[in-house]
Amino acid sequence: MEQPFNTVYKRMLPHIQPVGGIFFVTFRLFGSIPKEVITQWQLDKQKELERIALLDKSAKDKALINLKNEQFYRYESYLESDKTSLHYFKEDSLAKVVADALHYWDSKKNRTLCLLYHV
Repeated sequence: MEQPFNTVYKRMLPHIQPVGGIFFVTFRLFGSIPKEVITQWQLDKQKELERIALLDKSAKDKALINLKNEQFYRYESYLESDKTSLHYFKEDSLAKVVADALHYWDSKKNRTLCLLYHV
């Protein structure tokens, strides 16, 4: 009997993929956030992890979830703020490379319903 989902492990996160499921996929291009910004965020994260390590288990679990959410928000906010002058998708030839890569598995392993670019 076929499983109703596939389980894929990437790093330490389990990702459950229901057969026939619909997924929203997002990504960023290398260089879209300057290295020095990412380095500062990593330093901030390390400092916060050191603070969290001193907490009791219950507070630690909550603090780790909050940290993860804050990290996600930091990336999203930066990318949405237009602080970077890198607008690769405004170049048709570069946008086509990304679109072609996303469509590579279309009808082979998945079905692409919609492709949106944020420029």
